[in-house]
Amino acid sequence: NYDIVTEMSRGIMQKKGKNSIREISKAVNVSIGTVSRVLNNKPDVNPETRERILGYLQKINYQPQMLSFKPHLIGVVDTFKRHKLGSYYLSNIIEAVDEGIYSFGCNTVIIHSDLIENEFNEFGQVRIFNRLDGVLWLEPKFNEKYHRIVRKHNLPCVVINNCEPDIDVDLVESDNFSVAEQAVEYLVNHDHKAIGFVGGWLNLTNHKDRFAGYKKAMAAAGLSIHK
Repeated sequence: NYDIVTEMSRGIMQKKGKNSIREISKAVNVSIGTVSRVLNNKPDVNPETRERILGYLQKINYQPQMLSFKPHLIGVVDTFKRHKLGSYYLSNIIEAVDEGIYSFGCNTVIIHSDLIENEFNEFGQVRIFNRLDGVLWLEPKFNEKYHRIVRKHNLPCVVINNCEPDIDVDLVESDNFSVAEQAVEYLVNHDHKAIGFVGGWLNLTNHKDRFAGYKKAMAAAGLSIHK
């Protein structure tokens, strides 16, 4: 599921003799940079030039060095012992995430959060992160400790929902407040009055926001909350 042109590029860059990127540029009479852009499937190359380079590669029957091939891996971190992959919420996230990761020529790796804790406590680093090209973080709550670990490995990171305030990281967050508010309004409009809230631990931002939306909608409807 990887771009064969990129794979070729890696093999060519490692060859120093015949069929190296320098030799190819001479044979096709273009710059090394142009050959590199074509091999890496980059834009800003004249279509005729691109076809000429790819045609030459086919003509010489270049075979990439497979030992230089390194799969691109994106880790998905969660407390999978508690959140089962088959659950409705998590399975839909994983399915959508994997589809997006695959569309960029990468593979999804499931990473249990306790592995991160165990490796960090024993080795002072998370060794599996050395094999990754990026991280999607679901749980546990992304805090400064985990932020330092990810930065130490120089990995791009996107957090989904669970993040402590003031952490400088890319965050994809649900509008939990409005969704909870709308859920209560829906029930009120169907003549329900005794409306409870089941939301898990309120130290998690998304749970806290849902509870706040619930309380606001209940107050707006003149309904009491019984603890």
